[in-house]
Amino acid sequence: MHSNEEDKEGSKENSFKHSNVRKRRTRTEGSSSSQPVRFEYVAGEDGEEKMVEVRRRRRRRSHQPKKVKEKREKITRRVLIFGSVPFILLLASLYFFMLTWISGQGFRKEVGEKVSEILETDVEFGAFKLEGLNLNARNLVLRSELTDSLLKDFEIKLLRTRINPRSFISSNWYMGNVQAQSGEIFFGSSHNNAFNDDEFQKKNLTLARAGLGLQSDPDSFNFERLRIYDSILYWKNNDGQNVPFIKNAKLAAENFSNSSSLVNFREGELAIPGWPLLGIDAIAGEVRSGNYFIKSSKFSHSIRGTVKLNGYVSIKGEGQYQISSDFSKIDVSKIVHSYWAERLTGQLTGGLDISGSLSVDQSMNAEGSFEGSGVELSKEPILVSIANEMNEVSFRQLRFESLSASFRKSGKGLEIFDIKGESLPLMRLGGGNIKVLTDGQLEGILKVGVADAIFKGAGVVKPSYFSKNEDDHFWADLIISGSIDAPRADFAPKVKVSGQSSNETEKGAETLENIPLEERVGNQAADPSNILEKNFNKLIEPKN
Repeated sequence: MHSNEEDKEGSKENSFKHSNVRKRRTRTEGSSSSQPVRFEYVAGEDGEEKMVEVRRRRRRRSHQPKKVKEKREKITRRVLIFGSVPFILLLASLYFFMLTWISGQGFRKEVGEKVSEILETDVEFGAFKLEGLNLNARNLVLRSELTDSLLKDFEIKLLRTRINPRSFISSNWYMGNVQAQSGEIFFGSSHNNAFNDDEFQKKNLTLARAGLGLQSDPDSFNFERLRIYDSILYWKNNDGQNVPFIKNAKLAAENFSNSSSLVNFREGELAIPGWPLLGIDAIAGEVRSGNYFIKSSKFSHSIRGTVKLNGYVSIKGEGQYQISSDFSKIDVSKIVHSYWAERLTGQLTGGLDISGSLSVDQSMNAEGSFEGSGVELSKEPILVSIANEMNEVSFRQLRFESLSASFRKSGKGLEIFDIKGESLPLMRLGGGNIKVLTDGQLEGILKVGVADAIFKGAGVVKPSYFSKNEDDHFWADLIISGSIDAPRADFAPKVKVSGQSSNETEKGAETLENIPLEERVGNQAADPSNILEKNFNKLIEPKN
């Protein structure tokens, strides 16, 4: 019994052993499985052979690089997907915190105090706003406390610059060009903007940086250029009025350092009281040692006129300045009084030197010379009077082929001297001077030579105030008086004493130019036989 049972158990164990396999065949066709399949014949319990389907397992490799790489990539993707979400939320919260902090009042106050410390002056900022990397400020106000500086107030509006990303992790600000929509700069000699030490005190900063934000107390501010698209520069006079002297100009400041910086202007107008209005083409200058040095400049006037300036202007102390100018093709009708605008035409070319102090009234001194081209004088009652006196209609309109003179301008007025010119074939100007006083009154005398051919006509009598014939011209002195808008001109009579011979009379006429102007005018007013004055008075009576 036991032996049979043991034989059955042994046959059951041995029936599935590979050693008992009689035939082995692998099916290669008709298999839908991806794994290799084989059929084996084994002995069953009853001793009969049976065919059994056996699926063979793939051998496991000890090292599978592809599987390991795929597994790592899968883990990495999961970490990036699920780990980036809190990181993005963290950055968003820090950025929101930064925006809130930058737009706060404390931030701009601390930045203003830092800039004030660097510039040694009082600086205030308007509200800051950050859009991406673009930093905007509503305005910047600078109030100078330097007692020796002529710069008093400096306000620019709508500032914009681009922040370098390293500024968020650095103790310095790194920026691109700073641009502003408009700006107003005020200069003056009065110290009405005194600095208050109590208002500006360096405080202990409790919050220097918010998140990934800008340092509110940086060590330095780094940018390349400051550009203002519409700038106006004012000068405050002694009456407290701000008078613009540079209007609507584009200002660019660059190359900032402790010792100097470049400040340039383009477009706009240069308006100096008492001088013609000039259009700015370009001004290139450098601020160094408290002075603004004009390296090169070009201005336009009228249609073809050009003006060039060079020199320096001090922006501290009393504002000393020294400037030289060259001008060419200036339309004379655009620079004279409105009374003369339609009566005097032509172009002037010359140069002048200007010096003085901005803080001292009536300190400007200008001296120069000019030459005229195509200068024409017409529609002037003085010429009409002279034409009637000379009985020559050509004197109603004079065109000078050449005209030259020197001039001086100061707080006392304008003086034009060494006046020489030719209006052929009628007359010449051999010298003289004309003064325009501050109240508009005129004083002067011109040495006028009339061609001798004028007096050779039939019925023409040479007036007695003409001296001897020199260079085919008879000469006389023309006294200028009146005002700038109501001028008068009268020929100076000869001073003749009773019993004086004709030779003595001619001698007196030759030495007349040595008599002071006041004495000549007095002698002229005392002479009742002055026909020219009577005719001239009759001419201007209806206008008055």
